[in-house]
Amino acid sequence: KSLGQVAGIVTEPDGRHAWAFHRGRRLWDGDSFDPSTHKMKDLESPIAENTIARIELATGKIVKSFGANEHYMPHAITLGPDGDVWVTDCGLHQVIRYNASDGARVAEYGKKLIPGKGKDGFCKPTQVAVAEDNSFWVSDGYCNGRVARFDSRGEYAGEFKPGTDGDSTTGFEVPHAIELDSRDSTLYVADRERSRITAHS
Repeated sequence: KSLGQVAGIVTEPDGRHAWAFHRGRRLWDGDSFDPSTHKMKDLESPIAENTIARIELATGKIVKSFGANEHYMPHAITLGPDGDVWVTDCGLHQVIRYNASDGARVAEYGKKLIPGKGKDGFCKPTQVAVAEDNSFWVSDGYCNGRVARFDSRGEYAGEFKPGTDGDSTTGFEVPHAIELDSRDSTLYVADRERSRITAHS
């Protein structure tokens, strides 16, 4: 079975399976979003196909899938330390956490289809990094140029946005991907438009 535009992929710790987050028949192109509102131009119905797939790497077989009629513009996928599946959806302006066993929603963050900022939501969030205690960071890249932090209960705990001291060269432009090194709690942020990776601890 083929997938749509694959927005993100992550392997399980044992290296035998991977999870993909894809867009089914939907395409992201230059006409997908209104640049002034950051909302999708033609707010269609959600993607009808399952958008989250667990793949057996040795065979390429999809052994589990879910997410049909739930997503608008998939972006990235992350596995939490407990195996839960975390995704960012730029069309929904949300972060969603799923139980990997049954595909049930564990939690969602941000307001559905409504761009936000600060503690009130996201605007086209790009990726999630999850710590061992289930606290997490969200790169909220396309509109807000920040990384937001949440505690283990999912409560907003602040954000960082370099360059707010007036030095625009040190700020994020599009923090597009993040990765947490749990050994020393260092967060690595890939800023796509500035072509660099920065470390934050």
